[in-house]
Amino acid sequence: MKKIFFLTLFAFTLFFAKAQNINLIENAKNGYVKENLGDSVNSSAGELLPVISADGKKLIFCRNGHAENTTGFDEDIWISNWNEKGYWEKAINFGKPVNNDSNNSVFGFSPDGNSIFVMGEYNDDGSHKTGGISTSSATSQGWSVPQALKVDEYYNDSHFANYCLSPSQNVIIMALQRSESVGLSDLWVSFREEDFKWTKPLNMGNIINSTLHEASPFLAADNKTLYFASNGHAGYGSFDLFVTKRLDDTWTNWSTPQNLGPEINTAKLEAFYTIPAAGDYAYLVSEDNAVGGTDIFKIKLPQSAKPDPVILVFGKVSYRDGTPINANILYQEEGSTEKGIATSNPTTGDYKIVLLSGKKYQITFTGETIVDKTEKIDATKYTEYTEIEKNYIVDRKTSSTTANYTPTNTTNSTGTNDDGNDKTSEKYSPKSVYFDYNVYELSAKAKAELEKLSAAMLKDKTLKIRIQGHTDSKGDNEPNNMLSQNRCNSVQKFLIEKGIEASRISVLTFGEDKPVQSNDSEKGRALNRRVEISFE
Repeated sequence: MKKIFFLTLFAFTLFFAKAQNINLIENAKNGYVKENLGDSVNSSAGELLPVISADGKKLIFCRNGHAENTTGFDEDIWISNWNEKGYWEKAINFGKPVNNDSNNSVFGFSPDGNSIFVMGEYNDDGSHKTGGISTSSATSQGWSVPQALKVDEYYNDSHFANYCLSPSQNVIIMALQRSESVGLSDLWVSFREEDFKWTKPLNMGNIINSTLHEASPFLAADNKTLYFASNGHAGYGSFDLFVTKRLDDTWTNWSTPQNLGPEINTAKLEAFYTIPAAGDYAYLVSEDNAVGGTDIFKIKLPQSAKPDPVILVFGKVSYRDGTPINANILYQEEGSTEKGIATSNPTTGDYKIVLLSGKKYQITFTGETIVDKTEKIDATKYTEYTEIEKNYIVDRKTSSTTANYTPTNTTNSTGTNDDGNDKTSEKYSPKSVYFDYNVYELSAKAKAELEKLSAAMLKDKTLKIRIQGHTDSKGDNEPNNMLSQNRCNSVQKFLIEKGIEASRISVLTFGEDKPVQSNDSEKGRALNRRVEISFE
């Protein structure tokens, strides 16, 4: 993948607009100050392309040239979580298969947090294939290898491109340079036709697009307020940030872009604006007062630049016995044919969707193993941002023989099912494998154990295993959850490379929630840093 546009922008800094022609938002000066997110997020490397989750609790971004990147340079995706104590936790590398030995960056994060959208196309083994865009989903085994999104008649004549995803996951806005561009790089829009197929890019018109560059689009949760960077509209220098509103359903009729003002924009570069559903604070990238080449900052959102209010609906989807379910979720405004899409997390059942206030909606839950269920949500009484918890119970299809497995014995490594049926080979019983602190790479001892396991499974094709990932209690909960996933991914990848089919491996992750020993001693913590393996 070619370097993202940020690394080539400096060639265009001669195209500064004159300050006296700036079309400012109302009340552009409020005494707000950009706040650097500090060394838990920013580093001496360059931080780029932040995407904030709808609930404001996860920040995914790109880090350029960092020593802990996959190759020690290029660009990797990193993530930081908002701690209940009120600060951003130390960012961690998002890991494989989303990060590989190419340039990796994220441009979209579904409101439910169960899908991310990344630049580039991937081979089946997670290696870089070509340019383009892809999506990865949260599964019980961790994040899936990103799958390509095919945009009809897609091409780009520039060295850089940016994208953003609508909250409904039905619209992608792209900054591309094409033969029909108004200027150089323009903003274009493409609409979902099928799961992975999108329409030919539509130019968004010369109200937004200038004779120079438009870049880093971000569509707010109201689905009509658009923020973007430009060096073709009048600003303070280099690339400034602007806001515009969609005026109808054509996606080509927009209000005149307004500069976000001197509290946000400077003579240096500002870009990559992103805001949570609440619309209270904005996150952006700036060179001004950056620790590295570029840092991520936070600033209170001016009232005149805020999107329309929305409601964030969240909760869990489960069977009647409480088992979480990975459901497909479709939601639409009454009287509209456009459907938003979401999923519930396969491990926890958690979901999130964003709805416009003042509207009525219906929400439908579907899936291979569940009976379709439709409910209504009345958002007409809400006039400001509101979070609503709604938990849903669905029924299993009576004809289905599959269901999510909930373990009752997480320390079982004897090869005996919970019902007492022994399925192990007489010559081999699987054993847990262990990891050093904050590590998910397999040790030589772990590989030796997995060699024995793979040999047994290759000999007996009926054998299936269950692997369960765990960590000690050091560190914060979210990074530990991801670490336990990555440990399972390492075990699963090793076995697949030995010829074991993925369908014979079921995966569950628990983070620090199920210790087998006290975490008060190093010996106990070492026993908790494990992947348990048992025959099903």
